[in-house]
Amino acid sequence: YGRETQRRCLSSTVGCRIEVEVITSNGIFSGGIGPELALPLGPVVGYGGVSAGFSYFSTDSEVRGLGGDQASFAQTRNFSDGGFAWNGATGLRIPVARGRTPVAMDLGVRWVQNGRREYLTEGDIGERPDGSLELNVRRSEADLLLWRIGVSVGIPRDR
Repeated sequence: YGRETQRRCLSSTVGCRIEVEVITSNGIFSGGIGPELALPLGPVVGYGGVSAGFSYFSTDSEVRGLGGDQASFAQTRNFSDGGFAWNGATGLRIPVARGRTPVAMDLGVRWVQNGRREYLTEGDIGERPDGSLELNVRRSEADLLLWRIGVSVGIPRDR
């Protein structure tokens, strides 16, 4: 849900003869299990479901050489929080191709209730004069409403 890149000197020993990119990424990982019900509405299939599981918010920083194809050589998890989450979803699957492997356009919406979480956003990590970090930790309800436009590919079946 956010990413920032800063160009820095590698160290005080080397100075700015060697520069690196410090990339900080904010992400959410979630998983759950629960039922989904589908109802054929002519050729279109409506669906809805709920699931219970967890969500995990994290902010990580890594150091890379300059240039987009460089591998990172150091990583740190700056902050994380997680816990129980549940969600509900509904949508429509509209057939695009039939046959041995059915393909459908998937139009849906998902509500994810993460509850109250602590997290960082872009710009929430500051540096003190002594080099230590100052974290501006946010605390709030972290619920999400996700719109989905995608493709659903069925399992191939024998005729």
